[in-house]
Amino acid sequence: EFRKGEQYTYSLWLEYLFTMDWGADDDSLFKTNTFTLDTAQGQIAKEWNWDPETCDFTVTIRDDIYFQEKAPEYDIFHARNLTAADVKKMKHRKTGEGLPDALQRLGGDIQQVDGARLAINELAAFLECHIEQGRVLYDEQHAVAAVSCITGIYREVITISGEANHAGTTKLKDRRDALVAAAEVVLAAEAIMKVPEFAGVAVTIGRLTLTPNASNIIPGKVVMTFDLRTADAKIRQQALALWQEKLGEISNRRSVSIEREVNLDQPERRMDDMVIEAFEEAATGNGQEPEVLVSMAGHDAANMARVTKAGMLFVQTVNGYSHCPQEEAAADAIEIAANTMLAAVRILDRRLDAYDR
Repeated sequence: EFRKGEQYTYSLWLEYLFTMDWGADDDSLFKTNTFTLDTAQGQIAKEWNWDPETCDFTVTIRDDIYFQEKAPEYDIFHARNLTAADVKKMKHRKTGEGLPDALQRLGGDIQQVDGARLAINELAAFLECHIEQGRVLYDEQHAVAAVSCITGIYREVITISGEANHAGTTKLKDRRDALVAAAEVVLAAEAIMKVPEFAGVAVTIGRLTLTPNASNIIPGKVVMTFDLRTADAKIRQQALALWQEKLGEISNRRSVSIEREVNLDQPERRMDDMVIEAFEEAATGNGQEPEVLVSMAGHDAANMARVTKAGMLFVQTVNGYSHCPQEEAAADAIEIAANTMLAAVRILDRRLDAYDR
């Protein structure tokens, strides 16, 4: 049983238990460390700094199962497995550092990639623990919840091309301002979430760059990212159809061209029923109301579900903050989560033995 204030030794497994993602900037990945449940989060924040959803290499750490190329199907039977030769060509988009060099800094060996793939059912099960990254549990004042499904993630790079011209001498009727068109695109993306039928859809415009980015020149080009998330494949297609319609209207009205390039189409991934039930039973045993939520963020468990029974436990996030300095999980919730994870492992150990027989 885990208790607040007591010291524990953790290895990679417990790092996953407390939701630390790959990305240490030294060899601390392979060291043994100690922590208390009260201070675990602070240590995690100092040691780990790589967000797997926005990795600056062309693959994410969630691809370490197969080291797969991002294919539209995103399926182990269709996506091409990346080889060591493929990985050697990959570079960090900002620093230019090669991925093999980055892995070597962490103590890894790129030559082992080809033999490191997991076979289907090689593992009995995979359990992941993570903060909710939302405020459902915080508002309800519940400590933990099982995850039923991990959202699908669809992303596009959108390029809006207008015409750069002088800011003072170009009359309104002659302007083809890419930035003004981009502003409408941003609002059109937000409008998707306001459609009643799309209540479970999350849409975000992220990175945005404009050219020539000068104070006295009308912007001629804007490039932005579009991120759409839902756990319902049918709803995703309906939302994307509406998106296409809105972009066409803006393009015609503003006399600009709008190009779309899909760079991620990752389907939703259902968690295993046996693991969900184990989490619910374990939570009840730790004095919690059993609760099941959908994850609207991508997680390791989505990829692991392709090769084994996978499940995920959410921990309450204080005020729902995530991916920002205010991100925090309370010590009491961490203690309950740790003991719920431990109980779930024991439950699954018994049930999987019976299942195998």
